[in-house]
Amino acid sequence: LGGGGVSVGIDFSGASGAPGLLVVMGQKLKGDGVYELDGVEVVVKYLVKGEKPVGKVVERELRVGKRIVKVVGGKVVFGERKGAN
Repeated sequence: LGGGGVSVGIDFSGASGAPGLLVVMGQKLKGDGVYELDGVEVVVKYLVKGEKPVGKVVERELRVGKRIVKVVGGKVVFGERKGAN
């Protein structure tokens, strides 16, 4: 979902290690982490009870579990890492 400089990505696949993952670009919100992806700040919120996954920025993408998060063309885009634990 996106428009006006704001993009939102929601993932309920569990690939991040959390039942739900919310990523927002273009808004200052409270979240579980703020990351810079390709020069753009994104806020991440893990929708989970208990322990939250740990994200890490590698080569202009956020890696959380098997989930990859990128900013492409002003939008939040999800991908999946092959062979990731």
